[in-house]
Amino acid sequence: MQKFAKYQKVEWMVFSVWFLLWFGLGTHMNETFNISSYYLPNFNFLRANIIFYIFAILLGYFLYYREKTEYLFFSLYPILGFFGFILNSKDSIYFGLHNSISLLALALFINLISSKSINKKLIFYFLHYSTIFILSIFFILFIAPDFVKKILNFSLGARGENVTDIIFGNNITFHIPQNSNGASRVVFLLTILMSCFYNFLLKNKFNFSNIFLLIGILILASINIFYQSKLNILAFIICCFYIFLINNNYKNKLKILSLVMLVTLPFIINYTYQKYYNKNYDFLQNSRLFNNNEGFFTFNNYQEKDPNSNNVKKIYDKSINYKEVLNKPDTNLGELCFSHNTAMDRFFGGRICGWEILTKLYYNNFELFGYGFFEDRKILKEFEKISSNSYLFALFNSGILSFLILIIFYSNIFIKIIKSILISRKVKNNFSVTTEFYIILTIYLIVRSFFEDTLAFLSIDLLLMVTCISFLNYFFDISNNLSKRIL
Repeated sequence: MQKFAKYQKVEWMVFSVWFLLWFGLGTHMNETFNISSYYLPNFNFLRANIIFYIFAILLGYFLYYREKTEYLFFSLYPILGFFGFILNSKDSIYFGLHNSISLLALALFINLISSKSINKKLIFYFLHYSTIFILSIFFILFIAPDFVKKILNFSLGARGENVTDIIFGNNITFHIPQNSNGASRVVFLLTILMSCFYNFLLKNKFNFSNIFLLIGILILASINIFYQSKLNILAFIICCFYIFLINNNYKNKLKILSLVMLVTLPFIINYTYQKYYNKNYDFLQNSRLFNNNEGFFTFNNYQEKDPNSNNVKKIYDKSINYKEVLNKPDTNLGELCFSHNTAMDRFFGGRICGWEILTKLYYNNFELFGYGFFEDRKILKEFEKISSNSYLFALFNSGILSFLILIIFYSNIFIKIIKSILISRKVKNNFSVTTEFYIILTIYLIVRSFFEDTLAFLSIDLLLMVTCISFLNYFFDISNNLSKRIL
């Protein structure tokens, strides 16, 4: 251990920073800022401002060693966003500073773990196992008890938000918000991880380990459906087909049987539970995935609006000052959003209309550096709409340049994951379960970024993406070394 500490000092720093990044999630400097706290700091103050200490450490390391990687350009995004915040936002300067420095710290961290001098294998396995540990603990401490509580209260679903406050004495508190989409995401990831491992272990017959894993997967998949996240339910079904059908798995009858069970039994379990407590329960109409209001069947009632109507002309009239329109309390949503209440908008939970409002507002009131962090939420909250798109979040809040940076950044990651798929088909490696899981995770996060804004600011999704980047670093490091040996 002493030898490791002596020769792996940078890796030790990475380990420490990684835990501190998770530890400081969900805090903001402007919520606790008091200059006197610097002289007599308390736990809550230190936790809320921990990102600033992380940033100082990473910036000092970067300036001393000056190691640059292809990911460093991501740091331009928060810098440009901070300019937009200064120019246009009325929020406290500490709020903008916190969001900017949070993303800068993460950009420097990604640059560090991708540098040539670092042990990519060691870093990846640490990030991999620590992430699984953190997600598992979060599930055990928060999601599972909340799920059990709802079952005992005969709840018919788990949509919504709740907050858990953990208090240790007068100065140590944890304020942990949790919504159904976030909880469903954690359940989905643990389910997919177990499914990959189950698929790897399943050969020509069932054994105790396989059955135990299968039962666990079915329970998690049922919980995922209970949370009624359309994206995660669809993602689970698609991922099951990918896991159990690739690499000639379709020739294995047990894997086909497992696939059928995993995509049907969780729905049956959920239906049985709902029907037991509600005799009038209609699976199609009460499910968010299928109902007429916001599910697939909403497209049966879809009606095209007349493109020649005066309302449409008004929407695209550049002479309209959208800032003034948005500030009017009696503004008709139809004047701002042509897609309002259409089948597509309802299916995506109001996102299409939200995207339309932000795009038009930005186009007609162009700001090079955007309007400032989270200004999109303030505007759309008035109309009970959401943007939930990482790229529109960057466009509206940080400007067109930040939008392009985010597009290039995630496109680069997507291209790398496609290359890893092609390489893994040609070369057998000893971490097939890990490869399969991170291929799914990376693609899932990128797809999710079009329906959630959580890849545009420091969040669980962005920390998960850091783990995916670490995987890609390790994967291509192995591939390059293998190629050199062959040549």
